[in-house]
Amino acid sequence: MNSTRIAGNPLLVPAEAFVDYDAVRPEHIEPAVRELIEASRAAIEAAAACADAPDWDNLVEAIEDPSERLHRAWSIAGHLNSVVNTPDLRAAYNACLPLMSEFSTWVGLHRGLYERYCTLAASPAFAALSPTRRRIIELALRDFRLSGVELEGAARETYARNADLQAQVSQKFSENVLDATDGWSLTITDETRLQGLPPDVIAAAAQAARTAGESGWKLSLHMPCYLPVMLHARDRELRQTLYRAHATRASDQGDPAFDNSESIESLLALRAEEATLLGHADFASLRLETRMADSASQVLDFLRELAARARPSAARDLDELRDFAARELQLDPLEPWDIAYASERLRESRYAYSDEELRPYFTESRVLDGLFQVIHTLFGVRLEATAAPAWHADARIYRVLDAQDRELGRLGIDLYARTGKQGGAWV
Repeated sequence: MNSTRIAGNPLLVPAEAFVDYDAVRPEHIEPAVRELIEASRAAIEAAAACADAPDWDNLVEAIEDPSERLHRAWSIAGHLNSVVNTPDLRAAYNACLPLMSEFSTWVGLHRGLYERYCTLAASPAFAALSPTRRRIIELALRDFRLSGVELEGAARETYARNADLQAQVSQKFSENVLDATDGWSLTITDETRLQGLPPDVIAAAAQAARTAGESGWKLSLHMPCYLPVMLHARDRELRQTLYRAHATRASDQGDPAFDNSESIESLLALRAEEATLLGHADFASLRLETRMADSASQVLDFLRELAARARPSAARDLDELRDFAARELQLDPLEPWDIAYASERLRESRYAYSDEELRPYFTESRVLDGLFQVIHTLFGVRLEATAAPAWHADARIYRVLDAQDRELGRLGIDLYARTGKQGGAWV
């Protein structure tokens, strides 16, 4: 690979180099993925065809660097698709999805590479490896078997088709959830309906309306708006409207354009087929191959025992909440969209404080400073802010430094919900 091509595409940097996220464009993704797949294929074919007895260097290490560069580039593309989703970026990502699915399936079904791993695991050289390296090889063999490497004939072709379809359906599912969330809004023109909401939430809703060229206050299903409405809005009908919209996103009860019902049925059928192909009674059994539990029945027994132990306390709490809501808030019966609101009022009544009263003490800067101090105490590293470009103006990049100020890596922090960003714990 020549240096001109590396300089021209930020995804084609060495695996240890920092990627300039701000420089990545949709048009960079497919060329980078194709080039890195080609390099990884060549390395795998060379390792599988090597005439020397397999060892760590000529097998595992030989395919590690090109594979790492490919998966890192694809991970970055996936990250950007999740946090700054645009039509062009989505199209570029989806164009590469079949390429990556086909490559991953090809690797998992590569009989020659699998046999080299088997030979290494059975050789005297394997016993001389460190426990970590032995474990890496054992897990690679497990993953080969779970990737259908031992399948023959039509079953191999069916497995490859199944893997490709699962990747496509899963991606469509995620897109529908994102689009359904971003596509819903409610504009309020009567300010009295916003009573109880924190001032910053009201101000953000007013700004959202102005940005959309509307008057009033624009509410959305993004958590910084949705959660305060459910906790604090006195307007019961408003809570109900947002609750129903949130609960029915991407379903047959929402916008038909984003209905995930068919995707769910397709995924269930594809997972059942995959399990059958690999000799498992069901998908749960297959998935537990890479989990700590021994069987699906063990998982169910654990969940049932947990539910049996927790239910009496939960029932008491719910009865208490119903009594409080009926007596103090005139909410009878207590509906699902009332529970967060009533719970917050009960806490205020019982403990004389609310989340809103605590907010001034937990500003973003204080929370981050505290988090970084905990990280330093536990791991002996410190985080230093940089001017490195990120994928969005809201995101910031920190250097992770050890006690000798050596850079161990970088951490990106992107705290705010926005249109085009998937929901989840990172918002």
